[in-house]
Amino acid sequence: MMKVLFTSLMLLVLVTATAFADGTVCVDAVSTNGSWEGNNTGATPASMFKVQIDDLPSQTISTNSSGAFTNLNVNAKHIIKITINDKPYASFWFSFKDKGSDHLRLWYKEFYGTWQLWQSGSKHKCEYLKKEQVAKEISTEMQKASKAFKTKDYSTAESHFKTVVNLKPYFAECWVGLGMCLAKQGKNDEAKRAFEKALSIHQKRYKQSPKDYNELWQQVIVLIFLNRKSEADTILKIGIKKFPDRPEFKESMKKLIDVRAFLNKNGEE
Repeated sequence: MMKVLFTSLMLLVLVTATAFADGTVCVDAVSTNGSWEGNNTGATPASMFKVQIDDLPSQTISTNSSGAFTNLNVNAKHIIKITINDKPYASFWFSFKDKGSDHLRLWYKEFYGTWQLWQSGSKHKCEYLKKEQVAKEISTEMQKASKAFKTKDYSTAESHFKTVVNLKPYFAECWVGLGMCLAKQGKNDEAKRAFEKALSIHQKRYKQSPKDYNELWQQVIVLIFLNRKSEADTILKIGIKKFPDRPEFKESMKKLIDVRAFLNKNGEE
């Protein structure tokens, strides 16, 4: 029974992991062709801008450097923070839904000294972005990880999951998969860190999108893996009350704890 539950949960993680559409923001290099005549912000063609989205690492943008932010949650709101020569310049919130696209373009209007964010034209591409190649690599690695896990080759599955989280650090569902592989090998400290990373991402996602029942449900699963049953029970009750029609929250706590117990049987089936 526990084996069936655990296998089903693993499949749920893998399916959920591919269900989130990825948003992209391409940041153009500052143009050298336009006029700066109306720009009274203090910026010049020699200025170095730093652009940051949420808590991702900032990227330096200038006349000879562009950037790109990928794997952004299309269902959440995001904040863009821009500095110039290490001083605050601008900040604003956006969502892909409001903009009507999962591929946006951010560029500097040098004449006015303002930043513009809008849909990326069909012919516009990030100068160095290879989104298609990255997405294909992630898909291939996830398939390999799933196959290895099903055959109990947890070490190989671990390697593939690690490749994915290096390509896509905010891939919470993949962190869960990695944690499972580590736990099955008895690498409990590493497994705990992987699960905690996943939990942190799900908590942040839910805070940004409180109507997203799945982000709350995923927290329950990860908390069980972390053996934090009382916290999982609290969130499960919140989910039952807030999303009474969702079957996920009708799962009994006992079933989830049984899955945790199965996970603790390192390498045993």
